[in-house]
Amino acid sequence: MKLKLFLLGAAVIAICGNARAQFDPSARDQHMLELVNRMRLNPAAELPLLTNATDANVQAAISGFHVDLSVLAQQWATLTPMPPLAWNAALYDAALGHSQMMLDFDLQSHQLPGEADIGQRATDAGYDFSVVGESIFAFAKSVFHAHAAWAIDWGNTATGIQDPPGHRENIMDPEFREFGFGLIEGTGVSTNLPHVGPMEMTQDYGSRFDFGDPFLLGVAFEDMDEDGFYSEGEGLAVINVSVEAVAGPFNTNITTLTAGGYQVQVPTGMYQVTFSGGVLVSDIVQSVTLSTENVKLDLVLEPPPPLPSADLAIKKTDSPDPVIVDSNLTYTIVVTNLGTDVAANVTVTDSLPSNVTFVSASEGCTNIDGHVICDLGDIASGSSVTNTIVVAPTTIGISTNSAVVSSITADPVVSNNTAMAITTVTLLQADLAVSKTDSPDPIGVGSNLTYTITVTNRGPDTTASVTLIDTLPPGVTFVSASTGCGEVGGTVTCELGSLASGGTSNITIVVTTTAAGTITNTALVAGAESDPVQGNNTAQAVTTVTTPPQLDDLSVNVTNKGITCTNTTKGIVCTGNGTLSLLNIGVEYGAGTFTLTSTCKVKPGKPTKCKLAGVLNLTSFNLGNTPSAILGLYLSDDDMLDGGDVKLLKKEISTAALEALFDKLKAFKIKGTIPAGTELSGKFILVVIDTTGIVVESDEDNNYAAFGPLP
Repeated sequence: MKLKLFLLGAAVIAICGNARAQFDPSARDQHMLELVNRMRLNPAAELPLLTNATDANVQAAISGFHVDLSVLAQQWATLTPMPPLAWNAALYDAALGHSQMMLDFDLQSHQLPGEADIGQRATDAGYDFSVVGESIFAFAKSVFHAHAAWAIDWGNTATGIQDPPGHRENIMDPEFREFGFGLIEGTGVSTNLPHVGPMEMTQDYGSRFDFGDPFLLGVAFEDMDEDGFYSEGEGLAVINVSVEAVAGPFNTNITTLTAGGYQVQVPTGMYQVTFSGGVLVSDIVQSVTLSTENVKLDLVLEPPPPLPSADLAIKKTDSPDPVIVDSNLTYTIVVTNLGTDVAANVTVTDSLPSNVTFVSASEGCTNIDGHVICDLGDIASGSSVTNTIVVAPTTIGISTNSAVVSSITADPVVSNNTAMAITTVTLLQADLAVSKTDSPDPIGVGSNLTYTITVTNRGPDTTASVTLIDTLPPGVTFVSASTGCGEVGGTVTCELGSLASGGTSNITIVVTTTAAGTITNTALVAGAESDPVQGNNTAQAVTTVTTPPQLDDLSVNVTNKGITCTNTTKGIVCTGNGTLSLLNIGVEYGAGTFTLTSTCKVKPGKPTKCKLAGVLNLTSFNLGNTPSAILGLYLSDDDMLDGGDVKLLKKEISTAALEALFDKLKAFKIKGTIPAGTELSGKFILVVIDTTGIVVESDEDNNYAAFGPLP
């Protein structure tokens, strides 16, 4: 009996694990056996796979233990290839049990308290060994990490390599023919430091007195990562393995285990091995020769060629947005093949929102119960196909539409296979505004009053069926209105039709006032579309209506010589007379007398009209060399003629004519009109204006008659 025991040390974190229920190695178990046999079969190729590994834990250990790589290479050069090891269930059980004990005691050791040594454990497991060996690592972080630890055999020595490298020697020992491996996950919880974990691993090696024929062993796997080696998850289960002797009666059939491994003991000789069933579409036949040593024969399937890849991307836009309810909304859908291969049988499915009705779609698209399906055919790499779908929104609010693109060609990027458009559905909006003016204001009873109304569309949309409603106030009667307007029962309605954004429409309404007081007229405008600003849809005009003076109500204040006013059938007639002295800076140019008569006609509802007539009698007159003069009659609020006075008469007359009047002692008639509304509360000023600029005024003491206030 020969015992070979070796251990490693480290410290990390842990996850729990459980022992197996029956012998069916896991993928990690099979991975460890494949690593061991890879090194045994070709040790020279193994060293760079370890020292150049990208595994961070392996590199950290090589650096942390200061492994002398040149010494390692020298030692490695002495290794020679060895036959592969076969699984042994008894060694598997013994190794698994010991790994569990290391976790339970939170201790890395070949013999835990109360535990038998490796020889007895192997015997107790049913292994009749001729030689047995063991390697342990209670601080492993992965299967590869543990394999590298045992193969490099790092440790706390001057070279960073254990002396002797017993773990490596176990792997390469020519006496060993069988192998067991136990892996437990978990972290110790005792007071021991460091705690074991996260993985506790035990390798048990051995050979039996009753070993018998050599093993034909191997693993069936699909090399998905294309590294030429078995990786966890690549194993092919339930592959039939038929081993038939080329010469002789030997013939056996087995099936690969869960992790893809298989093994069978066969006599020395040449064999035809047929792999069939499982994922294989056809049989694979290989030949192998066995002598006294184990032989490894793997079934390696290359990964299938990649499927055609077409990265379909879909984009969707909506127009217009916002859209008016019941008008057309167009979805534009663009599908692009961003992949390297042709996308075959491309289909777009657009699920219409519930608040739209289907109108039309591009050729090749069909609406089925609110789902528009568009068959786009094949789309080449880099090409795009555009389709449009037209719908009509039926309600206002938010409308969400989504579309999905698919193909029978594989699509590695599905995140861009869906597109969405969110649309705001609104009513047409037109901000109608109305303004109104009245003229004249104030106005007398019985007069015509004109309302001028302006309707403006401030946008943003054209509005149809614009209507203006003007409710006439009490105290007026309708006379007329603009074309398109009609009056019924005191309400004027104007149909203005469509009004574009920025457009205006002007309306006039004429009424006759029938009663004095303050009247208020209101106009309201409305259109077919939504109006976002309601505050400017109405306008008012407030008008003051006055009562004209009646004959019996007119009072006349006579303040000067002999002026009298009487009511006659023609109106109010006022007369007066006085003496006239024509002066120029104190120099008298003439003298005479005058008579003035003012007649005012007063009619209800009409402006008061006053006419003025006068007779001028000159008793003396001499303007010297003045060729002509202007005879004027003004109403003044003081004794001076200025710009604020009201012109009643202004007539140019030659000096000769005036002198002729004087010579003939004839009267010169004065006619004029007093403007309506003039208040005759000042003085009449009769002037002769020299065209050379000399003003000749009448005598300020005797030249006027003051009439009472007239309308």
